[in-house]
Amino acid sequence: MGSFLLAQIIGILGYAVYASSGYFKDRKNILLVDALGCAICFIHWHLLGDMRLAWSNIIWLYVALLGLLQGQSKFDKPLLSLSFVMVSIMMYFNWENRITDYTILIGNYIAISVKYYTNIIKFRRQSCISFSFVVVHAALAGSIPGTICGLASLFAHAYNYLLLKGYHLKRFVPVLYGSRKKITN
Repeated sequence: MGSFLLAQIIGILGYAVYASSGYFKDRKNILLVDALGCAICFIHWHLLGDMRLAWSNIIWLYVALLGLLQGQSKFDKPLLSLSFVMVSIMMYFNWENRITDYTILIGNYIAISVKYYTNIIKFRRQSCISFSFVVVHAALAGSIPGTICGLASLFAHAYNYLLLKGYHLKRFVPVLYGSRKKITN
């Protein structure tokens, strides 16, 4: 099997694992599955030779693991803040002044800030914002698997955010027939 085909198989597996993280109910499981997906996606991008995205996944792996340790040490927030510096350095050396550079930079910063939230509602809300940038970036970069993964993750976080806020998705289904009330002025 060629390395390109192997990279694609690993990428599909990594994106499937990563996209499934949003479907878990608690923060710990979300971060564990997120970390596993990042590790697999690192191998995918490394095999394809895109070191910017490979190193992005290493930073996201680092951030997910630190998010799991949040509150257990007085150094967890400074270590998590270090990831902002790592993303900035990575982007500085790979900057091409394209729109995708801006979307990945903003998306990375929001994704890092998400890990600060222990409140699951705030965590879900910020994840929706972060994955919005992931979807835009992947679509602009021409990555179909990345766009699908981003949309699946965005849907998962948005769906669970609405459930946590007490909304029932039946209310959001458009009414195509019935309830034809007469409107009077």
